[in-house]
Amino acid sequence: MSLIDPETFENDPYVAGLNQMGHATAGAALVAVLSMWLATVPAALVSLTLIVALELWQLRHRNGVAWDMFLDLAFWSTGLFLWLGFITAGAVLGWAILFPVFLLGMAGAVMVVFMAFKGPSKEH
Repeated sequence: MSLIDPETFENDPYVAGLNQMGHATAGAALVAVLSMWLATVPAALVSLTLIVALELWQLRHRNGVAWDMFLDLAFWSTGLFLWLGFITAGAVLGWAILFPVFLLGMAGAVMVVFMAFKGPSKEH
């Protein structure tokens, strides 16, 4: 499995929850980055377009499952629109808009460490 492979985590609800939290955080991070260069509505539209394109690509070319794609889209969109709401309401300003990018970076670092030590920790 890689980051671009679709996965349902059918028998692992904890990992499924973490996965969907990742989608929500990534949606927020995507609109945050794009809103630094685009107005909020175009940033949201470009974000949604990229997200839908990625999910459809996974469905068609990576053996995705339709119900998983719809769940992923729901969580991507939840993060995107929640963070977009904070931006448009003026609740976050300046560089603080990029906070979801920081969260995504931390989550990525945790994943790298986990994957690096997962095999050896199971052997002992």
